[in-house]
Amino acid sequence: MHLFSRRNFLRLSTSGLLLPKSALADADERKFVFIFCQGGWDQCYFAAPLFDSSLVDMEGNVQLGTANDIPFVDSSYRPSVRDFFETYGNRTCLINGFESRSVAHDICLRLVSTGKSLSNSDDWPSIIAAHATSNPIMPFVSISGPTYTSRYDSTVVRVGSSGQLSKLLSGSTLNELGVTPPPADIEALEDRWMSDLLEQRRSQVFRGRAMEIMEKAVTADERRERLEELQSELSISASTNLKENLNLCVDLLQFGSSRSIMIGYQGYQDLGWDTHAANHLQGIHLENLFSDLNDFLYELKNTTTISGSSLLDNTTVVLLSEMGRFPQVNSRGGKEHWTFTSAIFIGSGIRGGQSIGLYNDYCFGEPVDLQTGHPSSQGTALLPGHIGATLLKLADIDSQEYISEPPIEAAIL
Repeated sequence: MHLFSRRNFLRLSTSGLLLPKSALADADERKFVFIFCQGGWDQCYFAAPLFDSSLVDMEGNVQLGTANDIPFVDSSYRPSVRDFFETYGNRTCLINGFESRSVAHDICLRLVSTGKSLSNSDDWPSIIAAHATSNPIMPFVSISGPTYTSRYDSTVVRVGSSGQLSKLLSGSTLNELGVTPPPADIEALEDRWMSDLLEQRRSQVFRGRAMEIMEKAVTADERRERLEELQSELSISASTNLKENLNLCVDLLQFGSSRSIMIGYQGYQDLGWDTHAANHLQGIHLENLFSDLNDFLYELKNTTTISGSSLLDNTTVVLLSEMGRFPQVNSRGGKEHWTFTSAIFIGSGIRGGQSIGLYNDYCFGEPVDLQTGHPSSQGTALLPGHIGATLLKLADIDSQEYISEPPIEAAIL
């Protein structure tokens, strides 16, 4: 058995690596990448081509675009958006007009992430990660962006924008905290004492929480060693640059180390999506987002897993924002908060080449038949819970355990 020091225990418990048995993710198990555009993107800049409505202020120099049967807002200033729908539209489902039913960022973030406004709820990535069949070494990697956990907090490994995870693994964080490690001979005695203690405990009969803690302590050291080995192959460190974070995401998926990954994107030069003024920034943000997204999808398509399949064939990519923008421009050239917004599903398990949901002339979302995806006056008003239930079903999880809304069946192959 590996020697397990008190120092390593501190590092691992701080980083969230005290998890069940160590293993790489099942190569054939569907993985999920979430890209969250926090602040509220403008649905009328890409998903809602409402050119015929006098109640909606559409930007100038745009037109209706259609690719792979998906209508979108086309602009010569955003060629990457067009390239995306032309290249990956056949594997993309655009979900339009779901409502977060709040205009407060903190409430909307929680609603879109968990389907609930309660603080004791887990978000979609952590639930998916907790149901990984082989207990991957880092079930849910939060590179950046919103994360909400309660029951499944132990699934989350936060990389940190300044290399916090790497520092925890190396032990340099203890030095930054002013903790002076003991001399090598003393630390060796501590390690041997801890090792002997764990061996004694394993030979005894424990139940409940005591057994759980002891087993986690043993397997955590194995995870630490695996992560240190992984660091020799790639740098597990986040960046403020979306492209670099997406490249890290490809590496994590290729190594099979995670099932869920969250990346937050604050837009061009981190100027943010909450455009109460200068709404034209939405177009710049979207061009940068889709440019990096196209490169990311290309890498997924052309990178194989350890079983030899394409990463894109077993990865579902999800783009979300917690709210949309009001359909009319204000006096500062911006747009206020709007409860209706869109989401984008790409890749594994997705019935592509379609747009589900519809905005009416007021930019309200219309009811949808969940089985066909067609607008229907007898249909269902889409909510964040429908988004989450769809993702959980894609992950082979019974969504009714977590959310009352059913999945959007039309979005699933």
